[in-house]
Amino acid sequence: MKEHKKLYKSGKLWLTATVLAVAAGTAMTTTTVHADTTNQPAGQQASDKDSQIAALQSDAKQQQDTINNAQSQLATQQGKLTDTQKQLDAAQADYQKALAEQDQATQNDPDVQAATTAVNKAQQKVSTAQDGAKQAAAALSDAQTRQ
Repeated sequence: MKEHKKLYKSGKLWLTATVLAVAAGTAMTTTTVHADTTNQPAGQQASDKDSQIAALQSDAKQQQDTINNAQSQLATQQGKLTDTQKQLDAAQADYQKALAEQDQATQNDPDVQAATTAVNKAQQKVSTAQDGAKQAAAALSDAQTRQ
């Protein structure tokens, strides 16, 4: 069996995974193979399994550490996002308050009110003059048609 380490990217973090692969030649053959009859001491077999378990546990611990680091960074980023959102909300509230104050100041200022009234009267005069011009143009058109 061969052991390979694979790297996977998750966001900004690299995660590792251990892949155990059996050689392709042994996986594809259908012939029956008989092992050598020499017996390995029972203590040696247990030792090999213990070292394999220790290696797997070490890999699992490394992966858990990577996950814990990623979760810690995520929590930090979420905290920063929350703080930024609070600042944005406060700025929006300040902006709305400033607009309301500006509207209030504009409405209470007599000079602004007088100017607004003058503008409205001027707009009415322009509208009346435009209506008169339209009527004169229509009368001229009628006169030209009659000639």
